[in-house]
Formats: sequence, C-alpha cells, structure tokens
Amino acid sequence: MKKLYLLMTVVAFATACKTGEIDEIPMLNPEISFEISEHLRVGENVKNLCLVNQKNYFYSVGANIIRVQNDQQTTFTASSEILSLAWNNAEAALYFGTHASGLGCLKNGQIHYFTESSHGLPRNLVRHVVCDSEGGVWFNTSAHLLGGLGYLQNNRVEIYTPQNSLLPDNLIKSIVCRDQEIWVATGGYVTYQKVVKIAAGQWELLPVSGYYLMEMDVDTNGALNIIDDYGLSSSFSVTNHIINYTGKQTKILLPPSATRFSFYPYRLKSDRRNYLWVAKYSSPDAKRLIVYNGESWIEPPASFPDDFINCIATDPQNRIWLGTTDGIYRLDQ
Repeated sequence: MKKLYLLMTVVAFATACKTGEIDEIPMLNPEISFEISEHLRVGENVKNLCLVNQKNYFYSVGANIIRVQNDQQTTFTASSEILSLAWNNAEAALYFGTHASGLGCLKNGQIHYFTESSHGLPRNLVRHVVCDSEGGVWFNTSAHLLGGLGYLQNNRVEIYTPQNSLLPDNLIKSIVCRDQEIWVATGGYVTYQKVVKIAAGQWELLPVSGYYLMEMDVDTNGALNIIDDYGLSSSFSVTNHIINYTGKQTKILLPPSATRFSFYPYRLKSDRRNYLWVAKYSSPDAKRLIVYNGESWIEPPASFPDDFINCIATDPQNRIWLGTTDGIYRLDQ
C-alpha cells in the first residue's frame, strides 16, 4: 500500500450512522498502531460502545448504560440486559436493544420502551439497532418465521417481513446504516442467507449470499464486509471468511494459511482508511485481533492484551475503541 496521508470526508461511527457534532477531520496515517493510548473502565465487562463525539460516549455493562460526558459519568439502569446501542442525532437520544424489554430509548435522562404490548413488536428481544440521518430507527425484532425488520419514526413502528417487503426471511442477522442507506443481513436456512439494501425508499436484493451470515459493516466507499461462518457445516473443506462486496464484484477475505479451525471472526469494523478491524476467537499462539489493510493481514505484537473483545468502534479522529472483558482500550491511529 502506498505510504500516503489520506484525507477523507466521510465519517465512520460506532453503532449509529450519525452522531453529534463533527470533530475536526484529521490527516489519516496509513500505518497501523497497536499502541494502547488509554485503558478506560478497567475491570468492567463492556459489551457495547456508542461514540457521540470526542467528549461524549456511552457504553453498557449488563443492564446498565453509562454515559461519559466531559469525563463525568452517569449510570442509567434498564429493565433487562443491553444488547446494542445507537445514537440518534436528530432526536439527541440514545436507542438500545434489550434481551427482554424491547427497544429502549434514553432521552433527557429518562428511559422508555417500545414493546410487544405498547407498540406491537413481534417479540421483546431486540439485538441490533441503528439510526439513520433523519431520525429513523431500524431494529430487528425477529426469529425463525416470526417478525422482521422494525422501523420507528414519530412514535410509530412499522414491521417489514417477507410478506410486505423484499426481505427473503424473517430473521434479521445484522443491520448497518450509512446516512440514509440501510443494509440488512437475513437468516433462514444455511447456504441461503442474503443481504438487502434500502436506499431512497427502494429495496434491492444484493448478489451476496452466505452459509451463515453474521456481523457486517460498510466502509466509506460503500463496500460491504460481512462474516460468513461455516462452523455448522459438516464439510471441513470450507473456511470461515469475510465476504467483501463493492457493488460491482465480490471477493473473499481470508488471512494466509487460515484454516477452518484457525480463523473464527465474530466482530468487524471498518475504520476511516477502510482498514478492516476483526475480532476473532484465537488459538494459544494467536491474538484475538487482526487488521486487514487492503493488502495484508496484520496482528498485534505479543505484548498486546488478550482480553475478549465484545465490540469495536471508531471515532471521527479514526481512533479505535475496543470494548472488552477488562474495560475499554483506545488505540490512536
């Protein structure tokens, strides 16, 4: 890769599409840094992160949502475990998915919920939540042959299913938003798991299919990266991998010499250089983190902490945030 300093104007965020104020756009260093700039919330099992701006972020531990603003910490307790966080810039509110309380919203210091009983959700388990640039909230409220993709705006919930949309299956595996464009990975039978894109009100079934699709992300060029897990397959000849779809072509991303039993990716995030940060289950001689810079795969040095990585986020300064079983690690790039 050429040793250039790149200037990018598209901002990549944590779990939401838009955040709050946009910080100064930096020059981007092409070198990957695994140096830990800061270790925050030591000892806490941080499951989710949501970065609003340089001085304002949220994270979750169990059923607690912690807001850190100008180094001041405030804790809010939900009625069940938090599964995802997303900042809604249009409303200045935090939306979150829960294990048993439906879709939650934290606004002006108060929490309220959208549930089966209050808004007709098909179920109260909500794993993934994203917010678009106009304040719409997209979330999964689904299971096998039940529910689908939820959309909330102006206190009204609409549920998209295979019966009223181009969704090929009820089960929603992952959701990504960039501005007003939405990507949705669906489940269903193995080998027939698909991705749908929603742009300007138009639905498109993408030529992307997988054995068992998992988490995905979209980079600043609009390229889709999604984990395809063959762990349930009886064939040992196919290796777990990442599907990269640019809109024109599809390729498989896989570290050299990776095998079915050595590469288990489960989290991924594109940074502002379009480098792909991947959390993986590790063998004793490998790290839980690996980065693809467009040409090669790079692991941290042996001294890098080996705590389990629950989530990965980036901020406008292209700093990498890792939510782990021992707090939050920040890696300045």
